[in-house]
Amino acid sequence: MTKKTNRWVTIFVFLFILLGLVIRNFRLRSLPFYDWDEGIYASVAQGIIKNHSLLTTFNGHVWLNKPPFSHLIIAITFLIFGYSEFWARMVMVLFAFLMLILVYKLGEKITKKQSLIPVLITAAAPLFIQRATFLNTDIILGVSWLGYFLFQDNYWAKFAFLLLGVWSKSILGFYPLFFEVLKIRKKDFNGKNVLKTVVMIVVALSWHIWAYLKFGNYFLQAHFYDNMVKRVTVPIELHFGGRLYYPLLFIKNFNVTTILIAIGYLVLTVELGKELWKKKWLITHSKNWFNDLILISPLPFFILLTFSKSKISWYLTTIIPFFSLIVLYLYSKTKNHLVKITIYALVLLVFVIKFIPNTYLFKKVNHPLSNQLKTARCLHKLSADKIAFLVNDDERKIRHVLEASHLQTATSFIYGGSPSFIFYLDRPVDIYYDKNKFIKNVNHYSMAIGY
Repeated sequence: MTKKTNRWVTIFVFLFILLGLVIRNFRLRSLPFYDWDEGIYASVAQGIIKNHSLLTTFNGHVWLNKPPFSHLIIAITFLIFGYSEFWARMVMVLFAFLMLILVYKLGEKITKKQSLIPVLITAAAPLFIQRATFLNTDIILGVSWLGYFLFQDNYWAKFAFLLLGVWSKSILGFYPLFFEVLKIRKKDFNGKNVLKTVVMIVVALSWHIWAYLKFGNYFLQAHFYDNMVKRVTVPIELHFGGRLYYPLLFIKNFNVTTILIAIGYLVLTVELGKELWKKKWLITHSKNWFNDLILISPLPFFILLTFSKSKISWYLTTIIPFFSLIVLYLYSKTKNHLVKITIYALVLLVFVIKFIPNTYLFKKVNHPLSNQLKTARCLHKLSADKIAFLVNDDERKIRHVLEASHLQTATSFIYGGSPSFIFYLDRPVDIYYDKNKFIKNVNHYSMAIGY
């Protein structure tokens, strides 16, 4: 295949994937923002518009769980296209498409070969397809990491990608920086480089610094302890799962390519062993050392997920493209032409089986609205300054369980069990979990809802 033909095939595949994701998103256009995350992100974006401020809020409550970038992008989409589920989710389609471009270019940088293998593997993963059409921060974080590694030699480019990650997913955005430190040699360690790195870190942390100065210990509790430390140590908000939760999810997303990934890491381990022996353990002197670090980079994060107590499936989305790179590495190391054809054919088969049914053949979604969302859409048309809302029995029971087990966070009970309900009401809501308090105060409201 000539270079020109190869270029047109690559363009065709990328456009084919983009169109498939757009079609899937179009067929989801009638689906309201789902609970919980989509409802939360949409409501926080709604708050940015109403408050004319980057101080993120949910239903009038200060909301510091995540930095504001992803919510700001959604808010801008709302301002341009109105409160449209389709256009808000298109933001994620575009970030997902950018993720595929970056993994393609990073694969080319690592192996010095142009190949669609990592693109096809990533696009075939059910989690990637799902998150590409739902509001989330995991795809943005993946874009940040890929961009940082790809432009590692360009200070301003990697600065921009680091900023994107930290301002979307907090300190997880610094993850690639850890691997860059591992590759530093003594001659690279000088005052100028240290200063540039410090500036990059401080600017990236500017929102965190501001939030701490303004909210003090509440910020530390809500942002760091509840959403980071506590997620590792306990299954917050009933996100249970055993040690095999993520390994089984991994196999579900990679299917038979799991075997190729395992073989790829075996080959990488052998190659690293040879390099260590050859360089007498001075492996940072190797020109391939940083590329090897990139290939290794998803493993510590995957181990962290496996041993974390809170199990949330979409966290795996961020590292799916990185695992796909090891298959390209295996392909580049393979000398046997028949084996290379077999690897490519297997990857292509998985892509066709998984991607096309979930995009081009994806059926239009017309899920019946819940009673809460029906209520929200009706009341949205009526005038009321503030609404009193009594959550249902199930949510009250869940609150008792969470509090008794200390599995709640600072914001667990500001959502009323349905953040989307709050979003579609589009007005201040006082949420009650105590039935007696609700009855006592109900006369103070022009409108009250109870289930």
